[in-house]
Amino acid sequence: MNKEHAVPITGVAITIAIALFIIAFFPVNKGLVVEGVFIDSGEKDPYSLFSALSKKSVFLISPQMHERAEAVDHSMFNGTALFLQVLEGNKRKPVQVIRVYNEGNELSYCLTNYGDVNKSETLEKLECLEYISQENNAVVLIQFPDQRLPQPVLEISEGRLVIKPKTDEGIGEACFLALRILFKNSQQIVERSDFFLRGLQGA
Repeated sequence: MNKEHAVPITGVAITIAIALFIIAFFPVNKGLVVEGVFIDSGEKDPYSLFSALSKKSVFLISPQMHERAEAVDHSMFNGTALFLQVLEGNKRKPVQVIRVYNEGNELSYCLTNYGDVNKSETLEKLECLEYISQENNAVVLIQFPDQRLPQPVLEISEGRLVIKPKTDEGIGEACFLALRILFKNSQQIVERSDFFLRGLQGA
């Protein structure tokens, strides 16, 4: 081998080795794929973040919905209902904060019940954004489906979970996966609830 080329080649080999070492021991993103859903936790351990989130006593559940009802809103409602069932079954306080979007796909205002099913109050846009930026409580944002995504995403950070489905049908699936990671008894709670509802319908 020509000595003139030996040094540059050696330098490249060393650079590649260092890069592989950094990737192996200092991953940029500790994301993983579960049931076809990408879990994005940034540089932190996703399981620790989910565990910490599950210990919160108050959850702000904030789905996006349209001012003029569209088909996707039904799926968003069902995804929200799953959260309400499981949270109540685990003695957590769910607070609905519905983000309402106009025809230009811009946030217009929010509707919240402050955790009381008998209440409904309108929050102006800025007031709403401030409300769902709380640090003491858990915040769950359910986003509109985005078909540009390669796969559905659960974006988890400290005290905050963002659910990004790819399709209308995938909203419930992504919500249910998030719940099953948060609470091991989610499947049983939903099954009991469905059985109870079927019993009422058959009565």
